[in-house]
Amino acid sequence: MPYKVVVLGPVSSSVYLGGVAVFTESLADGFKKVGCEVILITSYTERKFTQLGVPIIPTTNFARITRQLFSVSRMVNLLNEFKPDLILSSLAYGVINLLYKRSKRVYYLHGFPTKAYGYIKSKMVIVGSRLFSNHADMTVANSSLTKMINQEFYGLRVDHVINPGVSFSFLENLKQLKKNTGLNSTRSDVLYIGRLVRAKGLYQLVEAMRIVSSRFQDVKLLIAGDGPERNNLIGALEKNGVPYVYLGILDQNQLLELYLRSKVFVSLNSHEPFGITYLEAALAGCKIVCPVTGGHMDFSPKFPGQFYYVTNAEKAPDVAEAIIHALESPFETTHFDENMLNEFSYETVAMKILENT
Repeated sequence: MPYKVVVLGPVSSSVYLGGVAVFTESLADGFKKVGCEVILITSYTERKFTQLGVPIIPTTNFARITRQLFSVSRMVNLLNEFKPDLILSSLAYGVINLLYKRSKRVYYLHGFPTKAYGYIKSKMVIVGSRLFSNHADMTVANSSLTKMINQEFYGLRVDHVINPGVSFSFLENLKQLKKNTGLNSTRSDVLYIGRLVRAKGLYQLVEAMRIVSSRFQDVKLLIAGDGPERNNLIGALEKNGVPYVYLGILDQNQLLELYLRSKVFVSLNSHEPFGITYLEAALAGCKIVCPVTGGHMDFSPKFPGQFYYVTNAEKAPDVAEAIIHALESPFETTHFDENMLNEFSYETVAMKILENT
């Protein structure tokens, strides 16, 4: 097992938020949990440590110029000082695979270009990912869908599929709630958590909830997140008379409370590379309404069949029917054991990466 590990990638800061940042920090913590000496190198952050105390080292103190660029020379110097056995990089941080050859290098693919990227950005992502993958010792995809599209359509080498996990804070808080009070089984609402962009099927969800709310007057749509479609989405909900509560961006503890009070979680992006919110929602006991395709299909079979209501995400009546079936289902669970929760931890993710390097 490599003893010294460097994780390269974005972290949560005043200039960056997102799932890859959560992945970067959580994976560094996962490597620490399995006994590795770890540092995390990023372009910019105000923070000094991850949740479990892994040092975060920025390559620059200038936030504005590092949204897309970071100091490669500083990164190489840090690697020369630390002398890692293993380097794991994501996104543009994979440039290190071209420049530093003294350690095993793993490049992690979080997704693939879609039409939302635009032509020029899509080409840049494909060329960069291919270059970084070809110069890595191992390339890992976050789901079978990510592997298939990158390998079959874009010609990238993908060696393994290793799904991301759920953050340590989420799992520990969930375990504590179960231990103290058990999971709440008196749920009623429908929940959406994610970026407010058209690719997430927001307007199919609005039309579906219009149908649902005509049958269940006491059911609300809870919305957490933000994005360019926020105002349009709220306007569409009000125009269609859909009861809703918009909650904005929430922290992990607030999100867990939201999962626990919701009966059904809905997200309708049919090309979701992984879908961490599906996994969080299922572990918290929500029913899941989801498309027939997406990275979530990697882990959905591990849950009881009564959890997942797969639907045609492009047709609002089909989505509404799935939501209604989920709301009417008598099936409840409050008892995922600790082994089930640990299966989706970043400690498990770190071990899988180490076992394959």
